[in-house]
Amino acid sequence: QKTLSIVSTVCSALGDPVRISLLDLVSRTGPNGICKCNLVAPLQRSEPTISHHLEVLRQAGVVSARREGTWL
Repeated sequence: QKTLSIVSTVCSALGDPVRISLLDLVSRTGPNGICKCNLVAPLQRSEPTISHHLEVLRQAGVVSARREGTWL
């Protein structure tokens, strides 16, 4: 039952074309990752939209995130 729930969550997260594109871009960046601000232009989406989609992928366990520095 738990496995089915995990699979369902991941499939749901990957059910959006923007998130598939995000996953593709992120997976090609290597071990250091990429700043979400650098995903805006390639995907032609606003930063809040990118943030939302990355959060959905993160909650599903598809990507991880780390914070480096703070914007004031």
